[in-house]
Amino acid sequence: MLKNPAHPPDWADDLDLTDIPGVAWDMLADGAARAAAPFHTPVLGNQDENGTELRTVVLRAADPDGRVLLCHTDLRSPKLRQLSIDERVRWLFYDPGAKVQLRVAAVASLHQGDALARERWAASRERSRECYRNPFAPGARVDDPESATQLLAEDGFANFAVISTEVREFEWLYLRAAGHRRSRFEWQGDRWQGSWLAP
Repeated sequence: MLKNPAHPPDWADDLDLTDIPGVAWDMLADGAARAAAPFHTPVLGNQDENGTELRTVVLRAADPDGRVLLCHTDLRSPKLRQLSIDERVRWLFYDPGAKVQLRVAAVASLHQGDALARERWAASRERSRECYRNPFAPGARVDDPESATQLLAEDGFANFAVISTEVREFEWLYLRAAGHRRSRFEWQGDRWQGSWLAP
């Protein structure tokens, strides 16, 4: 396995299909662990009745063994209603230094008030918890911006939820001067099955 996938020289020129899943998960784990990592703030997309909804989220955990990516959200957010209708999501990650784009297809499950939610809440910083003490639901109309900065007296856990997504497929794109390299990987029971794609 490559020791520092987030800051390569020309390592991606030497990758074959069996290397890429491990490198991708290393980059995801780095994104979950470090706020300065390029994969720390990906785009998460899902479908609603009007089409595709996109937003930037913070990647909170990446588990290669379970093929799970986690983010946190407000229980009052419209995306929870949307995900209860259609559980399919897409993640988009990009590392400009490594020149790697990762597109991930996954299936989401929602956790509120359960063991996973309590575990993630306990691991959250106090400043992050304050987001869930806002009296207004995300996207709600307010009279002025200052009114949306108020905080409820309670700790906010009642508004806290975890989106856990199980990765089913991903696409890796490496942008290189000698010619881009693109590949797709699908989970086949106990391993990633990869194929090269035209970029």
